[in-house]
Amino acid sequence: MISMLQQCYMVPQFRYSVLKAIDTNEVKMSEWKGRKYEDNLLVQFQRMFGFLESSDRNTYDPTDLIYSFK
Repeated sequence: MISMLQQCYMVPQFRYSVLKAIDTNEVKMSEWKGRKYEDNLLVQFQRMFGFLESSDRNTYDPTDLIYSFK
């Protein structure tokens, strides 16, 4: 799954569409194994794409994204 997301990220039109998307849903926090995360797949995609776009680091921890992916 992660390699598929990397491929989506490499398509600029898709990446910028995800980053520009506005979610009007109420913020829903969830907890799993003592870790709190925002349970919204779009928000998690935006966080990951934003991190990859602006970070110099080579890795991203997709834990919150995986928790929100049901």
